[in-house]
Amino acid sequence: MTILESMANEREIQEHLSIVRQRIESEGLSRLELKLRYRQLVEEHQDSGLTDDARELARAESELVREIIHESTPPQPTPAEVVERLKHENPAAAESLDWQLKLEAKRNTVAEAEAALAEAEERGWAIDSEGYRRRAAALSSAQEALGEMEARVPPMLEREAQAISYEQEATELMYSGSMLENSADDGVQRNAQKMLGRADELFERAGQLRTARPFSNESAVS
Repeated sequence: MTILESMANEREIQEHLSIVRQRIESEGLSRLELKLRYRQLVEEHQDSGLTDDARELARAESELVREIIHESTPPQPTPAEVVERLKHENPAAAESLDWQLKLEAKRNTVAEAEAALAEAEERGWAIDSEGYRRRAAALSSAQEALGEMEARVPPMLEREAQAISYEQEATELMYSGSMLENSADDGVQRNAQKMLGRADELFERAGQLRTARPFSNESAVS
């Protein structure tokens, strides 16, 4: 008697798969181990040396394991959720990602406006019609806003590069100043204090660069 013949109906097959699921869950397998199990079952399903029933059962079990892997996969955060998380961990990265998302949204708006205008032309609508004018105005407005946003790319990147440069110099000064501030020589101590003061100043400048708003007109990115 073959494996599937011993399982006379679909309910028995489902009961078998339920037992397999319980066994897998009780083993507490990691995602990597589950993927290895899935690969093994797929190979069994493709093994011409096994009976058709054995390969079919391996296929059913592989689909079950794939389902378990999917269930154990944590949901991917949305871009907006990533931005919110980065605001606490890395404000500069959050600002950069938020800016990229807004820029992409504006590019999509331009593409939609272009498509609407092309449709109006294809349908042969009169250029002086309200619908055509409305689409042309939407495209012009979207293109203008996109141009303003893209024009801010160089200065935004330049500010970030300058902030990094300030931080690097400040870190070196803090290290050197900390090494020298306990010197017995008064002159060396004074120099160390100057280094530490300069480091604080540079860190502050870097912070100011990063907190500067990337857009002067918020409506341009709405």
